[in-house]
Amino acid sequence: MEKDKKHRPYRIFITLIALVFTHIFLLYWLSSGDAFAVLTASGQNTPTVTILTAAVFIGLRLYLYLLVPGVVAARIAYWAFDKYVHRSQTCQ
Repeated sequence: MEKDKKHRPYRIFITLIALVFTHIFLLYWLSSGDAFAVLTASGQNTPTVTILTAAVFIGLRLYLYLLVPGVVAARIAYWAFDKYVHRSQTCQ
């Protein structure tokens, strides 16, 4: 259990980096094919894959911009507080 707590910040960091790189990849992939211009145009000639990828991109973008900063800040605060409490208990 102690080893799991020790590696928690690294797992959060790796997951965050993976999400950011996925966001960047989808951004460039969708922008290279003008997916957003095609999605806003009228007609049914938009491929299903493009629509699904754009939906995943929008969901990922909302997740990265709205939820992840708070979760990461809370995890860092919890980790720092846990280290502070553990340090103060060992000093007594």
